[in-house]
Amino acid sequence: MRSLAPIGLLLIASCLDVSEDPSLEWNAVIAQKRHMQRATEERGIAAKQRYVDAVRRFVARHPDHPRAREVYRVEQLEYATALLEVGRYDEAIVVAENVMDRDGASARATRIRSDAISRRSVAADKLAKLKKGMSESEVSKILGAPRPGWKRELRRQGAAVDAWYYMLEDGGTVGVFFRNGKLFSTDGVELPR
Repeated sequence: MRSLAPIGLLLIASCLDVSEDPSLEWNAVIAQKRHMQRATEERGIAAKQRYVDAVRRFVARHPDHPRAREVYRVEQLEYATALLEVGRYDEAIVVAENVMDRDGASARATRIRSDAISRRSVAADKLAKLKKGMSESEVSKILGAPRPGWKRELRRQGAAVDAWYYMLEDGGTVGVFFRNGKLFSTDGVELPR
């Protein structure tokens, strides 16, 4: 059962005049972080996005609140990293660029943006590093996570095959196929053993 505490605190904060002291409203925003941290992995990105949006709204209402501005920057970078890890590269780029627009010296935002750009399409040299028998984790370290919706479970000759698809730098796509969690084939790329 979900806790209604963060929602209740937000409702209370919205009914009170907090223009002089935004601490009650800030506490309600921070309560969302605790709720987000308890969210399951499946809902984690959505919960994190709601939390980052709540901090953004707070910063918009209280632009001189130094702690809120710093928390917003840090949470945006955490959110961009989470997007990067699940293959939402274009969104990670946008979030990192938003941080860079406000804080151009952010080495972490620059690194996240660079990683997302390099992972959103696969270069031939990365495909050449693949070997038959690699685990999904090993392939993910080389190619990155497939974009959401670019994973499929296929049935081939009575066997279940996990297929991951990636965009190539030239605009084409390549499929990477696993049986029992081990790489056994790709589209058009000869795999060494």
